[in-house]
Amino acid sequence: MNDSARIQTTEGMAQPNLSVAFLLLPDFTLSTFSAFVDALRIAADESDGSRQIHCRWTIIGPERGPVRSSCGVEITPWETLDVSVRFDYTIVVGGLLRGQQRADRRILNYLRQVDTRGGTLVGVCTGSFALARAGLMKGYRSCVHWCHLQEFATEFPDHQVEADVVYLVDGRRITCAGGQSAIDVAVHLVSRHCGRNIALKVTSAMIVAAARGPREPQPHPEAKWFREIKSNLAKRAILLMQQQPAGKGAAVRNIAGQLGVSVRTLTRGFEKAFALTPAEFFRALRMSQSHWEVLNTSKTIGSIALDHGFCDASHFIRLYRGYYGVSPAVARQMSASQSAPALQKTRRKIARTHPLLAEILFTDVLSLSSIDWPTDYLGDQDLIEVPSRKQPAPAQLGRP
Repeated sequence: MNDSARIQTTEGMAQPNLSVAFLLLPDFTLSTFSAFVDALRIAADESDGSRQIHCRWTIIGPERGPVRSSCGVEITPWETLDVSVRFDYTIVVGGLLRGQQRADRRILNYLRQVDTRGGTLVGVCTGSFALARAGLMKGYRSCVHWCHLQEFATEFPDHQVEADVVYLVDGRRITCAGGQSAIDVAVHLVSRHCGRNIALKVTSAMIVAAARGPREPQPHPEAKWFREIKSNLAKRAILLMQQQPAGKGAAVRNIAGQLGVSVRTLTRGFEKAFALTPAEFFRALRMSQSHWEVLNTSKTIGSIALDHGFCDASHFIRLYRGYYGVSPAVARQMSASQSAPALQKTRRKIARTHPLLAEILFTDVLSLSSIDWPTDYLGDQDLIEVPSRKQPAPAQLGRP
């Protein structure tokens, strides 16, 4: 949007209910920025007019030169930094942490001045790192993506940091993990300043079932068992399993082909390392994902079964009971304190004969978002050996 067009959107109109300045860091996440600003655009006008009536936003920077996003798309700030111009919120959009090494020092100075003047600062994606580097997060809780938790804690050991919620509101600081949580924060601000009806308009227009609140957990943290695998071939195979269309019978053959090895080689490697065939491993992985959804979503059992490639709900329920000792409906109905003893008993039983299978079934679901894709491997001899896992998976677990 050029200057004249932007002036036309606000000239002669009443003061907006919500004003926002976006400050983009080098290698910022484009989807996070675009989701946030589009939520404001939808809220700002009647229907789909896109005029800045209820909400006003701009993009600021030390200079009016393009800022490159992590995907290569560049955005040029509309205005330069001017602390005399007041906004309800200054939103720092981060992305790749390596980009912040090139961040202009004038940005940090500007953020300090905004804070001195009583402004509210919002860090989205890794924007919380920039706020902390400016010395503005001491005494405040910072929300980061779970894959950046260790990096934040290492760099700022005296700060409070959380990675189990989608965003945090702590006085004049708001921080979020990035991704869809940018929409959640935007809807939170729209609801607060423009009203619930306009906030509902945003979620409806963006095809979002509902905006999440600050107490909602970040989904699918990376599983510990995956981090402990040392073989690049095994990791690549498992990552490819995660991306297979549900219910495809040729999944193992497809994975072997993409890895450039035979099905026999892949099968021999999995049996040697995990005491599971690739198909058994894949089924356990899908069951683990299904189990997470049973306990953490309101989706119907039938929908979960179909989403994860099981032929029907009855088949899924039988397999689920074989793995977890109770039906999915019973597991969902029980409170955490009630279901824990039953599930732990089943876990101990499986762990006696197959520790890895127990780890897969009873720990958090693997997320691909922070995994570095292995570029090479030594071959099937590189697959890790897992001691005391020579017994096959329990017979009652059945076929997919």
